[in-house]
Amino acid sequence: MESQERMTDNDIIKAMECCLNKTIHDYSCESCPLKESECMGGWVLMKAAFDLINRQKAEIERLQHIRAELSRENDSLKVDIESACKLLEAKREEERREHEKMIGDLKELASLIPSTIACKKAEAVKEFAEKLKDYVDDLTIHPYTEGVVPCIKAKIKQIAEEMTEGEDASDFEV
Repeated sequence: MESQERMTDNDIIKAMECCLNKTIHDYSCESCPLKESECMGGWVLMKAAFDLINRQKAEIERLQHIRAELSRENDSLKVDIESACKLLEAKREEERREHEKMIGDLKELASLIPSTIACKKAEAVKEFAEKLKDYVDDLTIHPYTEGVVPCIKAKIKQIAEEMTEGEDASDFEV
């Protein structure tokens, strides 16, 4: 039994091959790792082989258990990945909608710019013309400018209409 404890798994397999060949082909035990004196009619070898089988069986069961755990973890990770992908896709869709809305808002604002500029320009011209008209009205109190003032007012109105392209100048009274 002492030899069996020192034998490696490969020694046990080699000894079994030797024993099998001795039985079938009547070979000698010279190449056997287990010497004939230690063999005890094959009982030591059978015990070693039985222990080897049990160790390998236990190792197979341990590896199957690990494989099952890894399979469960893999399944769990797949579910987590699928959930993460769905969340990411939903977030991407939400961002796409926000982006489209922002583009629409910017286009709407951009379309308002020309009319806003024109409106502000017309207001500025009208304000300037009003101030100029008030100045000209102040000239009417002088006796030597009496005939000139209506001509100046008409010219101011004409210029205001030209500068505003007719917008809001009609409100301007001379």
